Amino acid sequence: MIFKSKNLSLVLPALLVLSTCLATPVFAATERTQRKTSISSSHKSGKTSLRTTRNTARTGSNSRIAARSDGSINDPIEPFNRAVFGFNRFVDYIVINPVTKAYTFVTPTFVQHGVTSFLSNLGQPIVLLNTALQGDWQGFSHTMRRFVMNSTFGVAGLYDLASQRRMPLVDADFGQTLGKWGVGHGFFLMLPILGPSSGRDATGRVVDTLADPYNIAFTASDTEWPIYARAGLTVVDARARYGDEIDRINKTAVDPYVTFRSIYSQRRAYMVQDRSANPYGKQDAYSQAENQ
Repeated sequence: MIFKSKNLSLVLPALLVLSTCLATPVFAATERTQRKTSISSSHKSGKTSLRTTRNTARTGSNSRIAARSDGSINDPIEPFNRAVFGFNRFVDYIVINPVTKAYTFVTPTFVQHGVTSFLSNLGQPIVLLNTALQGDWQGFSHTMRRFVMNSTFGVAGLYDLASQRRMPLVDADFGQTLGKWGVGHGFFLMLPILGPSSGRDATGRVVDTLADPYNIAFTASDTEWPIYARAGLTVVDARARYGDEIDRINKTAVDPYVTFRSIYSQRRAYMVQDRSANPYGKQDAYSQAENQ
């Protein structure tokens, strides 16, 4: 079956939503089974065991809350996720890693830095949107200043003049915004090619993709190849920057899947918690020193 270009751009969001819909009943069913088992055990054990069960339940609940604050994440569809993880490693070995090595070999370092800066600048409108939705007006101000400076004096973001002036680089997306609003991880979800995610963050990725002015502009003009070119370049750029660490984990970790899942969940938990504090204090101190 042949898909037209417009329809093809909807395949990824559809798959993400479908994965969310399929995995949610699995997690819900698991929780229902655990509740039924706990209730059945308490009825059989009498009053004394009922008190013990209640105390254990309280302790378990507190442990789950503490674990979530540490960044742990539920993985009720682990066999599916491991299969996707294996597929991603195969694609990385066959396609992404060789292409990345060729890219870093033929491309000067300053050009690679320019590509990284350019891609980061393209994502700033989405960061602006999400800092506003989070009520993070300090982050919104920092991002606006970076975007204006790099888009003009930095030649569409090819030169990161804002970082040279020590302007903070804010990282915000809709998955993080949902976390700021109190939405938990949900379940862990390994996405094809895109890598680790969760029910919440996969939903956020879809929203960010649909709301991105870059995607909207080229989709409206029936010229979608720049969208795919940007996506491919983003993958290669990320592999080039984090490749050594990825290879180290794959070679040395006892279970690379668990390691990547842990790194992802803890990083995302930190990002959500960081939005409720002042993550720009250190950079602001630099700005104050420069003004004195």
